Amino acid sequence: MKNLSDLLKRSSIYLLVIIPVFYFLIGAYFRYIFGDLSLRSVDPDYMHFLSGMCISTGKFSQANIDHPASIMQLILAVVFRIVYLFRPHNLPYFEDAIINSDLYLSAANLVFTLIISVAILIAGHKIYEISGSIISALLIQTSPFLANILYDIIGRIYPELLLAIPVFILIIICFKAIYNESEQPSVGWIAFAIAFGMATKATFLPVAILPFFILTTRKQLVRYLIFTMLFYLVLALPVTFQLSHYWNWMKDFFIHSGDYGRGDSNIINPKEFIRNMKEIFNSEKILFYSAGILALSFLLFFRKVKTTRGKTVFRISIGIILLLIIQTLLISKQYGYRYFVPVLLFLPFIFCLISEQINLRFTGRKVFLITNFFLILLIGRTLVVQFPSIQLRSQYIGEQMQARIESSHVVKRLPANSYKLITTQDYGCPFHEFSIMHSFCVAGQKWPNYREKIAAIYPKTYLFFTWDNTIKYWGQNFNPANGDQVFIYLENDTKELLEKTLHKFFDKKTYQPGKLDTLFLNPVNHEIIYETYIQKNDTLVDNRK
Repeated sequence: MKNLSDLLKRSSIYLLVIIPVFYFLIGAYFRYIFGDLSLRSVDPDYMHFLSGMCISTGKFSQANIDHPASIMQLILAVVFRIVYLFRPHNLPYFEDAIINSDLYLSAANLVFTLIISVAILIAGHKIYEISGSIISALLIQTSPFLANILYDIIGRIYPELLLAIPVFILIIICFKAIYNESEQPSVGWIAFAIAFGMATKATFLPVAILPFFILTTRKQLVRYLIFTMLFYLVLALPVTFQLSHYWNWMKDFFIHSGDYGRGDSNIINPKEFIRNMKEIFNSEKILFYSAGILALSFLLFFRKVKTTRGKTVFRISIGIILLLIIQTLLISKQYGYRYFVPVLLFLPFIFCLISEQINLRFTGRKVFLITNFFLILLIGRTLVVQFPSIQLRSQYIGEQMQARIESSHVVKRLPANSYKLITTQDYGCPFHEFSIMHSFCVAGQKWPNYREKIAAIYPKTYLFFTWDNTIKYWGQNFNPANGDQVFIYLENDTKELLEKTLHKFFDKKTYQPGKLDTLFLNPVNHEIIYETYIQKNDTLVDNRK
């Protein structure tokens, strides 16, 4: 009988491989579907691209730190350097990475997917090792699949993807606190997890409240706070080099009611705050209902449980509920679904806590079997609903990418010595130079001679950013000669956008476009490329003088 039990135990461990392998395959699949990120996913992917480039050359003070995404950028820096080792070295590192940025980012995304897959595997193994429950282990492994935005970001460069790692660490520590009563929680690992999360995304900050419900002595809490600060200064190294800037950004984020530290200095807009709170609740009802059940079970069973284990479960339950409340209040100020990811990752753990509280109150085998049956249903439901989501998102993204690829094929055939006027405020463009320009708007602006280097790669390229009504370029001012060939790209084939573009580039100039011929019109996304030749008349007066 013992041999049979050992065989079943060894066999169940193989179940823990299924979800990590599934995650990696889905990540690789969406990496293929997304294709070149420059075509569709400039923000935030290319912001982190250039930040990773800066860090890879020791320019920590030039990386973008608004989120701060430092962990992701540090990994990018390492991956980029490794990728360059395999390149033919026909070009210096900077030029090779700029020209082949989509290749570098693709390799980095696969590394992220591999890291998270390994983290899922380790988390499942540790939970099973601590609790002896394969069901709890499998349920915790489903955490990364619960965010509705997963299939919009899994093939891209998004810091939210890495938040599963610190959450897994904290959940493992919580399980140890519950099942290994005699073992003190690891202050170092707790501090590392919190610092890792905050160095990845500032919205992870509310999770820092949870250790106050795991650790039990004042000495542990003091060590936790000190270690967290030290770990943060190391893990968020780009922030450490720009502490003043980051502090001002966070202060503006708190004081102003608009997005990204903009808007009125009234901390919150009451109407918007209430509207956001309702939207959060409606989008994640399962999470709030589960937290409500957890709170109810706490109120019903707390006085009847006297064991140390029971008190630990209830203490951690309070911490999770408080975390949810703080996170909800924080992002109701400036709502974005991705800001809610840190607390969403704890949902499977909430199910486990509910199960623990019920089993502590009702110790019969029937109750144990019933709670485990419901946990199995939750695992099954979580996995089953992934397939229609994957199908819908991959179809939508695939159609978008195919349209962009068709436009890109046309762009790649344009003469190298022609002028390119690019008008877009979209998140991607068939002109690769748009993604590079977007990168340098937020990072690397002090990179030595970067303008001259990129001007040599993308000569005669001018980008009209309609959101701030500016023309951006690397080389000389736009001043074409008579007869020069010009291509005009518009993100959308509208008369208004065309007139706005022509006015911006040619109003009251001595050079004017000739007849506009439609070179290419994308029937799916309505991108359009015009071809024209400059007609110059030096007798016209430039009224700017």
